[in-house]
Amino acid sequence: MESLVDTGFALAVFSEDDQKHVVARRYFSAVSGTLLLPAITLPELNYHLNQTGGNKLVANVLRAIHDSRFVVTDLINDDYQRAASILEKYHDTRIDFVDACIMALAERLRITRVLTFDRRDFGLYRPMHVEQFELLP
Repeated sequence: MESLVDTGFALAVFSEDDQKHVVARRYFSAVSGTLLLPAITLPELNYHLNQTGGNKLVANVLRAIHDSRFVVTDLINDDYQRAASILEKYHDTRIDFVDACIMALAERLRITRVLTFDRRDFGLYRPMHVEQFELLP
């Protein structure tokens, strides 16, 4: 089973300083199937890593992503249009652009499981292909 990974989960996997690191590593190791890391998360990941460890840490994490179970996955033009529709529909919430893109990608790929600590946004959203996402951890 494929899973999508959001920025916060990926950050916790690679950052030992993150308070959710142990939980993230446990799920990273235990969850079966392909772990898709949307490319749209990489700028956010870079920003947070750069705050704590600079470019050297960013480079190390990019290499670690390459050598890990993560498969970096690009969005297509239709995903951005769907993300815009999601942002319009949920305009009165705090769902942000990257989360909307992950939601759109999940719909296109018919993925039902998201690895995230953001239960609020992903729990609020109602995807077109399933009643709700399975959110882990």
